[in-house]
Amino acid sequence: MKKKYNPYPIWLTFPSIFFIAAFYLFPIVLGIGLAFTSWSFHNLEMKFIGLENFRSVLKDPDFFVSVQHTLRYAIVILVLRNVFAMILALGMNRKMRSTNFLRTVYFLPSVLSYVVVGIMFIAMLRMSGMVNQLLSAIVGMQVEIPWIDSPKMSLISVMMLDLWVWSGFHGVLLLNGLQTIDESYYEAAKIDGANSWKTFTRITLPLMIPSIRMSFVLTMIGALRVFEQCMVLTYGGPGNSSMTVNMYVYRLFGLGFYSKSSAVETMLAIVIFTLTFIITKLFQKKEMEVS
Repeated sequence: MKKKYNPYPIWLTFPSIFFIAAFYLFPIVLGIGLAFTSWSFHNLEMKFIGLENFRSVLKDPDFFVSVQHTLRYAIVILVLRNVFAMILALGMNRKMRSTNFLRTVYFLPSVLSYVVVGIMFIAMLRMSGMVNQLLSAIVGMQVEIPWIDSPKMSLISVMMLDLWVWSGFHGVLLLNGLQTIDESYYEAAKIDGANSWKTFTRITLPLMIPSIRMSFVLTMIGALRVFEQCMVLTYGGPGNSSMTVNMYVYRLFGLGFYSKSSAVETMLAIVIFTLTFIITKLFQKKEMEVS
């Protein structure tokens, strides 16, 4: 007997398709389209002007300052966040009664509002804050580092905030990868006389590549799109000392240059997509070598 075709499962996917199209695809297409128009607060006419917005942005020195800060931020965060996350994951992977409690504690900062985190860090990083007091106690003399108010230290302060918020989340992410490794590999390595470093580099790291890849991609995307951290802590200042690409977009939009801000976001999206593709391919190649 011929099985009757049931159309209902397909119809059930329509709300999801509509949601994705309305709230994800349409804004993306609209934003890219606006990048090629003259729309701004000063000129509400959406006239097609080709690549003029891109040329104008690429002539702006502030844009290259924001790119420099974003790249510096992304490189440091990509390394330190994943190193800290790996240390936390290895610590949580030990058989302890407090593992679940520690996992919750490390994960907690990532669910806090950036407004709350920003207030906490402003209080800790001010001249008379907890960080300077702690450093003063360690070195035995008065330390007064202007973490937020100094052009040389403002971006470092933003990095500190980022690492506190997201290292625990990525530590839990890497922990999930650690716990999928079969214990028999470690038992065989122990029988062969492998020390802790060889076990880590030849067993743990290679078998954790899928989790590490996910952590790297999420870190890279978040670092290149950094905005909230700067907004709540330094507002891109002092001056332009911690202005990232998204802070630059925010300032353009605030000045009424809507199409120019769309042009910058379009370029940023292309860079993020390209780097995500490259990183994914490199990790996939490494996975194939391991398997």
